[in-house]
Amino acid sequence: MRVLPYSLELQEKIFANITKQTEKEIARKIINCFSKEGFTINVKHMFPKKPSSFYRVFCFIKKSYETVTIDAKDGLEIRIRIENKNTFDRLSEFTDSIRNQIINAKDCINFNPIECEGKVYNFVFNGNEYLKCKHICYNFCFNDISKDDLVNIIDIINGEIEYKTKMNLRRASPAVSLMFMLYLLRKQLKLPTYMYFFVLVRASPLIPDVFLYRGFIPVFSYCSHIIPSCPKFSSP
Repeated sequence: MRVLPYSLELQEKIFANITKQTEKEIARKIINCFSKEGFTINVKHMFPKKPSSFYRVFCFIKKSYETVTIDAKDGLEIRIRIENKNTFDRLSEFTDSIRNQIINAKDCINFNPIECEGKVYNFVFNGNEYLKCKHICYNFCFNDISKDDLVNIIDIINGEIEYKTKMNLRRASPAVSLMFMLYLLRKQLKLPTYMYFFVLVRASPLIPDVFLYRGFIPVFSYCSHIIPSCPKFSSP
């Protein structure tokens, strides 16, 4: 299956299997939540050689995990990877349809405290505890979305964008703080300029590993010679 970049030209093909005009408009508005923020949107043509072929849209906030998938097959089907736990505290504010589809989503059947750590949705509503499977292929799946439901869907997605953006900033802040501290102590520590880049790359989880290895191997190699405690680095 080829991964295609989302475009307005591809849009009509994607929505060809959606017969209801309201559902097409719902899909456009959901995609717009990501496009206006400049996030990645990809498309896959699923089973292209079969009569049942359809397009699946992947909307990302993080590069590695899609936040929303949209299936345009026999109508509209939307899945949302919900990491913002505040969403589950507001279930009473949602429409009956959205709330029931979350509550009745696939349960985590074979829960293992070690293997499933961080991989389940655990929340309480009206005194009942729910344990849901966190794989996006199961949860949370929304069908038969009305215009009233769309308000809740957009609210959940915007909550995910805000939550994950804040998480990225929190992950970056230790690296920034460390760099600032080194800058203030630069005279006492007598660190050369390249060491600031070394510390920044090693401290920041936001910089891709491929850039870390390919872009800074010369710096790492040099540091390993002048600093005994510096680990040796080599190209993978």
